[in-house]
Amino acid sequence: MSFFSFKAASIWSSVLLVTAACGWYSDPASAQAELIQSESNQPESNQSVLALPDPLVVTATRTQQSLSDTLANVAVIDRELIERSQAQSLLELLRLQAGVDVVRTGGPGGQTSVFMRGANSNQVLVLIDGVRVASATSGLFQFENLPLEQIERIEIVRGPRASVYGSDAIGGVIQIFTRRHVKPTVRLGYGSDDQYQASVVGGWQHDRGAVSGSISWRDSNGFSSQNMAGFSFDPDDDGFENLGVNLNGDLQLGPGSLNWSALVTDAEAQFDQGISDGQQQVYALGYKLVRPDWQHAAQLSYNRDELDSDFVFFSSAFNSERLQFSWLSSVQLNSALQLSAGVDVYKEWADDEVNFDDNRHNLGVFVLADWRLGAHAVDASLRIDDEERFGSELTGSLAYGYQLNDQLQASASYGRGFRAPDFNQLFSPGFGGQFAGNPNLEAETSDAYDIGLRWQQGRHRLSLSGFYQQIDDLIDFTGVNFQAVNVARAEIKGLELEYQFNHARWLTSVTATLQDPQNDISGAKLLRRPDEKASLSVDRLFGNGSWLGVEVFYSGSTTDVGAVVLADYVLVNLRAGFQFARQWRLEARVENLFDENYTQAVGFNTRDLAGFVGLRWQP
Repeated sequence: MSFFSFKAASIWSSVLLVTAACGWYSDPASAQAELIQSESNQPESNQSVLALPDPLVVTATRTQQSLSDTLANVAVIDRELIERSQAQSLLELLRLQAGVDVVRTGGPGGQTSVFMRGANSNQVLVLIDGVRVASATSGLFQFENLPLEQIERIEIVRGPRASVYGSDAIGGVIQIFTRRHVKPTVRLGYGSDDQYQASVVGGWQHDRGAVSGSISWRDSNGFSSQNMAGFSFDPDDDGFENLGVNLNGDLQLGPGSLNWSALVTDAEAQFDQGISDGQQQVYALGYKLVRPDWQHAAQLSYNRDELDSDFVFFSSAFNSERLQFSWLSSVQLNSALQLSAGVDVYKEWADDEVNFDDNRHNLGVFVLADWRLGAHAVDASLRIDDEERFGSELTGSLAYGYQLNDQLQASASYGRGFRAPDFNQLFSPGFGGQFAGNPNLEAETSDAYDIGLRWQQGRHRLSLSGFYQQIDDLIDFTGVNFQAVNVARAEIKGLELEYQFNHARWLTSVTATLQDPQNDISGAKLLRRPDEKASLSVDRLFGNGSWLGVEVFYSGSTTDVGAVVLADYVLVNLRAGFQFARQWRLEARVENLFDENYTQAVGFNTRDLAGFVGLRWQP
């Protein structure tokens, strides 16, 4: 950690020197005095960014709550933070969050795995505008192919949410909301590895509705995905090309509102001695009726996921589709109690074009209660899912919070989760008869406990959470000829810390995670999940819309395939924006400032020192 401290201090000194040279820096005391004197003359947008945000969130309970009121562990990445970070992919945003570990195999477009609270990457439920989007064949979502220009907000709920959403939400839920009601914006970018970017967003609004759209394109020569320890090493550059299109709208129709959305992404990623094509389609049509004491919401959605890979020694093609209908009704019985009930019905189809072509359906019914009275708060939920392949699963959760004083709240919760086997685990023929699927698999199940403290005063917000989770009937390829069987068990315990502090025009965010994810039978560490990680983000805002910031990210050592231990590492990144005219902004990001040599997965390369610049026009 001394190495970490040295690098953090070095980059912080660099930030101060740069801002001082530009005439932008002032010490915190003088900045505060300057702000108090001029705040009344600043535009409203400049004032609001200084206060700690308390946004409305919906993912934890499927109903609106302010972030400070929810009893769940929720983090929000909004559009402002996305633009301020100048991140090139979701990886750079998610890895800074407490309880979230991200591993990418290779460069841009490389397969990206997201682990939450030590659970497996396929035990995280991913939603886009309320639509399940993980592949029914692999149980994974193509995070690497979703352009950031399509995203308005990301809500991350850590801990099981099966009693709200059903299968997959063991480690937590990541819900991505696409951009709506956008201002016309054009952005062009260029960076290391001959990366080119272009995006256009815009919209039209009327007193009865609105239509928005965006299109983004990214092309990069990349770098070699693997090194000499890789199974198909070829020292050439592996490029990546990605196209994303998003359209959505809403219309006042009768007493309620009709909303619709369409998101399509198409990506091609080169891999040493191979190439992969990935497509994602997400369509949704919904209707919402809101009254002072009750509301109804219904949504019909369709998702298609395709992934075709062609390597020198094998090829694969996995396709999956999902048709889903969801309905939710909420009633405010009195000032203290809100009750909600809903139904989720979906059918999945999956095939690999050679070995299997199958389908299944799922019906889920749930009820939720949200009770608030004085210093007491209770959230409870109960759900039953009936799945065609393995039968019924009953899940529930209970959370209690107590307001110790105006600034401090204590909470405790329990939740049960489950995950249905994906089609690969059920029906894959494997390789030469080995590592085959098993149609008799049962669902994976989990029991999780959480305690927490949340403190907020003025422009400070601090939360501390301790969690324990046991996952049973884990699917592992340890049967006869390495066939998939329900034999493994995992035990995961940990601590998470989040801290935010806004002072004058300084924005500071700190996260830290300590965890012990292990196989409860063998005692071995779960792969690619560090025991500790931490992040620090500091941004200095300026009155004209410019900013200068730094990210420092630390990851502890991890264990990879073959019991190989990968060393810990520190990454330092710079980010900046310069509003040089009313409608024009120059943006930049420097990744891996100190050219750290690190490894996330055995045999795969990671990015060296790299830089990116962009030019944004917004009338």
